Parts: sequence; structure tokens; C-alpha cells
Amino acid sequence: MPDQEDKAIDVRSPRGAFAMENQSEEMGDGIDAVEITRRIRDERYEQMKDMTPAERLEYYRKESAAAHARFVDRARNRPDEGN
Repeated sequence: MPDQEDKAIDVRSPRGAFAMENQSEEMGDGIDAVEITRRIRDERYEQMKDMTPAERLEYYRKESAAAHARFVDRARNRPDEGN
């Protein structure tokens, strides 16, 4: 059983108060979800930092519509599960 210290909260984190320490190495699945999330967030920031509020709203509308279309397409093309 891991020590309580392994699950400590780092309140000095430059990413904000109460940021949890990265525990993904202990998962053993080879995926660093925290790093992926941070990379996506940072890329999105760089992409949108100079947009006006109206441009951001339009961007989110387009992304939302595209995500919805992918969801509907997958739902329609999903193999019948015997229902």
C-alpha cells in the first residue's frame, strides 16, 4: 500500500493551488493522461489566444457541430448488438 506521502497535494504548484501530483507512472498503462491534458490545453491556448470573443464563440460552435456529427455517425454505423 502506498505511503500517504505518495498521494500528497502540492499546493506550491505553478499550475495552481491544490494541483494534484502526477501519479500516472504508477498506473502502468503507459499513458500519461496529465501530460496529454496539459499539452492539449496549451495547444488550444496558443490557437485561441488572439481570437476575439466572437471568434472564440464561432470556433466553439464549429467544433461542437463537428463533434456532434461524429457522434451521430458513429451511433448510426455501430454494429447491431442483438437488440
